[in-house]
Amino acid sequence: RDDTQLLINKLFELPTERKEDIVVAVLPEGTTRIPREKPVPKPKPPTRWSEFAKQKGIKPRKREKLVWDETIKDWRPRYGYKRAKVEKEKNWVVEIPQGKDPMVDYHAELKKKKKERVAKNEFQRLRNIAQNHKAKVPKNLFLPTENLSKDEVSKAVTVAKASTASHGKFAGTLREEKNVKVRRAKRKFESNFGDTRKERDSQMKVFEEMQRKKPKLDVNRAANQFIHQVEVEASENRGKGKAHKKHGKEKSSKKKGGLNRKGRNRPQNVKHKKGKKK
Repeated sequence: RDDTQLLINKLFELPTERKEDIVVAVLPEGTTRIPREKPVPKPKPPTRWSEFAKQKGIKPRKREKLVWDETIKDWRPRYGYKRAKVEKEKNWVVEIPQGKDPMVDYHAELKKKKKERVAKNEFQRLRNIAQNHKAKVPKNLFLPTENLSKDEVSKAVTVAKASTASHGKFAGTLREEKNVKVRRAKRKFESNFGDTRKERDSQMKVFEEMQRKKPKLDVNRAANQFIHQVEVEASENRGKGKAHKKHGKEKSSKKKGGLNRKGRNRPQNVKHKKGKKK
């Protein structure tokens, strides 16, 4: 409390000035440099577009949020809020191109093209992140399009065949198709003239396991097996108890209303007198 009071007293001793109807204290210039808790943030690495714009001399310009649309004769937002609603009102009817099939759903085609644009932007964004983190992006990675080039098709076939369990060995081939060559990882063998100490240690471990009289007990594994066995037995006992209860209910229901010798239902709570048959 005393330290806080001293600090407040020093603040009230400082010269003051008025800024926009507010009285503020003028702090003196710093005399001691206090170290930062965290390092100074590094500048973000440039993206592919920023490097291209720098080479071509393209400078960013601020675009207005509202754009005049000649179709609806009104100002519409360029992006963000109410943009989807405006696009829906604008494209309520789609003109069929000349020479195209009139039975095709062109509204669905517009949605498909929009999804492709969104996927392309997301792919480019992830590629920029991978480049900034110096991660390796596979060369055979490409966006799904309707018309693929010959190289893209061959790469896709190679990757698909190599993804099987036999690495494309038993996959069917076409007439003029080349065999798929899959690069397998080379097996690494220990050298014949290696370190004798490692070889001696490995052999000694095997020898110790063979000479051990008492088997090595894994306490955790044994405890887990015991707990599992107890739980299984408890569940079986619970199941048997339920079966006995059900069986007892069935017997009691049969006793209450059974069948007589002729197969008819016997009336309940009727006393029969014993007597000699005539």
